[in-house]
Amino acid sequence: MPVVGTSDFLEQIQATRSLDWYHAEEHCHFVPGLIRYANNHEFVAIVAPRPLLIVSASQDESFPVAGVRRIAAYARDLYAAYGLPAHTAYFEDSSESHGYQQRKREAAYGWFLKWLLHQGDGRPYPEPPTVTADWNAPELRCFPRGENQPSGPGILAAVRKLASGLPPAGAKPDFDGVFGPLPQPAPFRPALTSARLQRVEFVSEPGILLPAFLLRPAGRPRGVILAVDDRGKEALAADPLLQSALAQGWALFGVDPRGIGESSTAQMGWLSAVSLLLRENFVWRQGWDLARAVDYLRAAFPGLPLGLYARGNNAALAALYAVAQRSDSSLRWYALRGGFLTYRHFLERPLSLERSFVLHPEPGFRTAAYDREIPFFYFGFDALRTFDLPNLMAASRARGLVIDPIDGDWDLLPPDEARKLLPAQVQFGNERAFADLLK
Repeated sequence: MPVVGTSDFLEQIQATRSLDWYHAEEHCHFVPGLIRYANNHEFVAIVAPRPLLIVSASQDESFPVAGVRRIAAYARDLYAAYGLPAHTAYFEDSSESHGYQQRKREAAYGWFLKWLLHQGDGRPYPEPPTVTADWNAPELRCFPRGENQPSGPGILAAVRKLASGLPPAGAKPDFDGVFGPLPQPAPFRPALTSARLQRVEFVSEPGILLPAFLLRPAGRPRGVILAVDDRGKEALAADPLLQSALAQGWALFGVDPRGIGESSTAQMGWLSAVSLLLRENFVWRQGWDLARAVDYLRAAFPGLPLGLYARGNNAALAALYAVAQRSDSSLRWYALRGGFLTYRHFLERPLSLERSFVLHPEPGFRTAAYDREIPFFYFGFDALRTFDLPNLMAASRARGLVIDPIDGDWDLLPPDEARKLLPAQVQFGNERAFADLLK
């Protein structure tokens, strides 16, 4: 007897967009890849012809009742085809919204009485007066007072065990565990003018138009740098490294992939949740945008060397996915500044991880996220089981440079620790090393 959850998945996705899917904090909703292979119709079919009561609320902002009614109608038709129409029913609570309130519980009592004890006709059974214990009552405790134990350490131990078989840093990843099904790329017809500074727009995939700018050097460009910055593409013009590159004859192509700068959105939780339901992660979609920008530049500047510069933890992470997607000779080099070097640092956070294990104080409890948590949309499904970030670097033929990498506490990573994480073809360096890439 599913309660207030049996809606049409697409309708639920549409309904929660304006709500940012409650900031994607209810992770139980986001089964990786779910909407690629099933809807609630399929789950009804798996249950049939066993007894099934579908319960909904007339007013439910996350699970629209119209979709639940359609699922219930589908169930009626399916069970009728089995010749067992009485094995399914639908109950709609018009008195309460989302939840498991009394009328919904009474529907459950009647259904279970009929099918488990063979009593009654399955209609709601009145609930007797009930007094529940306080939420912090001693008899509800799983551990004796003073011996409460957080669940975090146990979960981390399980995750570390799953990650124990990761390939070494120099191994190329199993791309089935890295990307979802790739979109159909749209053809490019670059229409650039001779103006030194111009706005550019290009299609990353059908329906996704990305803004960019092209800044040419004084003479014919020696090469083109594709650049992305967490602060937005406008911040790139003030970057000292890129100013130096422009002075040395490199053109600058600044782009805002989806979720960054001009392409940013307030619904990052919703986007990352839907991406996970597609068995993707949102950052690789940003990486796809950057990889398509590489394709655009190859068409616009055939024969010129291309470099990729990413500044910021989001930009650098997306750039790694772009580097892995363009594992041919499209890029001559790439430079990542201020980013993560390993997904392990999402677990190994010396300063903030222990703080996240603190149990809720009594009588109140924490309702807001701790500071400096890793954003949900950074997470890649099946990462740490099949690949890590150094494996994405290893997929590229390009020269790689890492500048000012950070750890899971968002602090600068010591050079010796950074070097241990990098595959052989990637260098840890600074501004001087970046200048060498331009030669």
